Amino acid sequence: VNPFGIPNIDFRAEYVRVEPYVYTHKDSINVFKHYNQNIGHWLQPNSDQFYLETRWLVNRDISIKFLTERVRHGEGDINTPHKIEDGTKKSFLSGIVEKRWRVGFSITDQIIRDIFLTLQYHWIDTTNLNRTQGVNSRDNQIIFQLSGNW
Repeated sequence: VNPFGIPNIDFRAEYVRVEPYVYTHKDSINVFKHYNQNIGHWLQPNSDQFYLETRWLVNRDISIKFLTERVRHGEGDINTPHKIEDGTKKSFLSGIVEKRWRVGFSITDQIIRDIFLTLQYHWIDTTNLNRTQGVNSRDNQIIFQLSGNW
């Protein structure tokens, strides 16, 4: 908050790395998920994420946020257990690696106390989409959101 003495600015940097076979188990009943959702971090095993965000509080009700994110995912998922024949070694970001960059901004207005209206735009560039070599995707995403605190 207020880096370098600049008022009304927040800065956030985050790095997450989920090693292969984290949350997995040889018996499907012991996989770390509930109703098909990860109980741990949203990243799949054998993935990492780097996230940067800068937010400017224009006034009490309006904020503007800029973000950039890189996510990489190698082979395997939460349902892929370690095989005994592979021994004790694991390889981070092995196989074909899907790489995704997301860059964007959002504008949020607190229209009345604890009710927020947000407009977001993201440009998303994906290489090896769904871990398929040579399949790439460039997308634009616009989100209009109404949310509230209670």
